[in-house]
Amino acid sequence: MTEEQVGERRGSDRLSLEGSVCIKVIEQKILGPSRNISTEGIYFIAEAEMPVEVTLPENGGVVTGKIVRVGAVRDGEIGIAIRFDEQVSADRLPHGG
Repeated sequence: MTEEQVGERRGSDRLSLEGSVCIKVIEQKILGPSRNISTEGIYFIAEAEMPVEVTLPENGGVVTGKIVRVGAVRDGEIGIAIRFDEQVSADRLPHGG
């Protein structure tokens, strides 16, 4: 799938953003059935949504949402996609870099 095709599925435009974001996981236990295991790790499916609080940069405040995707970016880094529970007004969004 091309970047353009991915963009067509999105409900709103994406803005470039530089700065730190703080995410607080609201529920501490994550339960689910395991799929596989090795001496280096385990893979499982979470049985519930993973609610979080997100502190936006540039005094954008705190919003709640749910983790919808997690994936490896490169060694030592992961990407985390969060869907906000409610749409955030444009005036609360930081002006991206």
